[in-house]
Amino acid sequence: MQTGVDAGLGALILDAVRADVYSSAFHALTSRLAQEEASEPEQEEKGEDAD
Repeated sequence: MQTGVDAGLGALILDAVRADVYSSAFHALTSRLAQEEASEPEQEEKGEDAD
């Protein structure tokens, strides 16, 4: 019986760690995309001035 409990707790811990990793990766990706979108108009304006 103890093995089943240990396996269940291990699975819960792995799920929690996996969810945290996915959450961190998603946050980093969305932050990077937001930064790129914020910098795009500046790059376009500089490009238009150069023409």
